[in-house]
Amino acid sequence: MSISKLINSITPCLYLIILFLAGSCSDNDMIEPSVCGPNGVALEGSSECFCTVFYEGEFCEIEIREKFIGRWIGLDHNCTHMDSIPDGFVLDLIKTNDVAEVRIESQDILLRDVLISTVSDINILRLEEFQTVGSSVIRTYAMEIVYDSDTDELSVIIADNQDFDETIDGCRFLLRRE
Repeated sequence: MSISKLINSITPCLYLIILFLAGSCSDNDMIEPSVCGPNGVALEGSSECFCTVFYEGEFCEIEIREKFIGRWIGLDHNCTHMDSIPDGFVLDLIKTNDVAEVRIESQDILLRDVLISTVSDINILRLEEFQTVGSSVIRTYAMEIVYDSDTDELSVIIADNQDFDETIDGCRFLLRRE
């Protein structure tokens, strides 16, 4: 076999090998670690970022609590102890210096001016307060705020037992952005 015939017979195979290697080593499917920023890590061999706690988004650029921040209007409340509050009450959710917390203010429904809630899940804010009574620890207050991404609404449940009795006062309501 002549050299030119050998080269001509190998050339299609070389093209296939080069195309295969180029396709399998493509950087188009992988991202640079720096793209995920300070709140994420590039997954090895992937085009995705793995976000640290309290962050989300394609490049881990969004604080989880962002969806909660703002002024909210209360609707459809059902309370055992606050039946006199009208629909349209206001609840403000404000950032604190700690990415894991949200400041809750409402002159209409809270016993105190300010509560600090912890971001406990990607779509949940949770606040619980306990008090020692004798040799027991009793949960005196609980608030859970759940974000619904389909409706951009918050559903809120409050359980209050400030007087330490067997009856827990409760309240449920929806919040819509102002």
